[in-house]
Amino acid sequence: LRGLPYGANMNDVLGFFRGYGIIENTVTFGMNSDGRPSGEAWISFGRPEDARRAVREKDRHHMGDRYVELFLLNEGPPG
Repeated sequence: LRGLPYGANMNDVLGFFRGYGIIENTVTFGMNSDGRPSGEAWISFGRPEDARRAVREKDRHHMGDRYVELFLLNEGPPG
């Protein structure tokens, strides 16, 4: 995820992806060099198709007053 509001928290991310099979304990927020939020986060989904659907349906949707960009990084091992 890129473009998160700097004050976004776990509940904001979970709410944004409600119904998309996000694995709760996998949300990791990025920090910049001075320890402040970077506006980036990494999450995992229960199934690769959930992740693909989230990117297709939620990319560039707004969280607060910012739009969030979504990218697939790794679909994990097959099977």
